[in-house]
Amino acid sequence: MRALVGDQLGCKTQASATLFMNPFDNAIEAESGSGSDSIALKIDSQAKQLSFLTAAAVRFGATEGDQFTIVHEDSRRVSAIHVNEMGSISSIIVVRDKGFAIWTRVADALLSNAQAYVLQCS
Repeated sequence: MRALVGDQLGCKTQASATLFMNPFDNAIEAESGSGSDSIALKIDSQAKQLSFLTAAAVRFGATEGDQFTIVHEDSRRVSAIHVNEMGSISSIIVVRDKGFAIWTRVADALLSNAQAYVLQCS
């Protein structure tokens, strides 16, 4: 892995894991596997915002990314959070000196679930 330079990054999902509640029997189930989505990140340090746009969202017509609020930033790492209108909470930690990011999302709308993704960025 190599260090990240700049405020606009392209990331590729390397691995994913999902935990969810089966609505039919209230059992907790899990899935894991390799990732397939690409993500564009734009870090705006002055505005304390990180724009997060997936290729899947673009395929469905999105033209702008979700705006995450940067809660920590230094030369090594950027951490940001986002709460959407349905109450889902997403977080991302970009580890600049290692060239990767970890994205998590927790939702309690329709189907309760938690997801985690490891991203390789450049």
